[in-house]
Amino acid sequence: MAALEALGREDGLGRRLFMIDVAAFEPLSPALGISPTFAAFVVGDSTQATAAALREFATSLITAGAVYVCAYGPGCTDLETAVDEAGVREEMRLGVERPVIMTTSHPSEPLSEAVEFFLRTAFPDEGYADTCRSAVAITVGDAIPASDVKSAIEQLT
Repeated sequence: MAALEALGREDGLGRRLFMIDVAAFEPLSPALGISPTFAAFVVGDSTQATAAALREFATSLITAGAVYVCAYGPGCTDLETAVDEAGVREEMRLGVERPVIMTTSHPSEPLSEAVEFFLRTAFPDEGYADTCRSAVAITVGDAIPASDVKSAIEQLT
């Protein structure tokens, strides 16, 4: 897995911003090392992944601490569903009801609007407010260039 790149801080929420580029929808490291919980902006072509791959990727996001996931790109609604299901499976595994893991998908918005939503509006459930101190953009594959995502983020920070 590629290394995390620090991008500074968000203007609005004050979260530390990171970016990582991965080749495919494969499980992420369980310890991204950014904060106990975080918001994720996942950009990629989910239509190129199997349902099992999306399920494993989504589970790894939850395990790593994602508490708000914005999905962007072709098939992003499938990724959003996979994250929702992973959150439910995690609650069942733990046998405890947890604060809601928020998800959104942005299938028809321009990249700039989806990034703005992620940076300005993606507030986690209040149960995670004290621990969600980071936001990470995760670009998957090359359907949407990582440089385009980084540029959209930098224009808003």
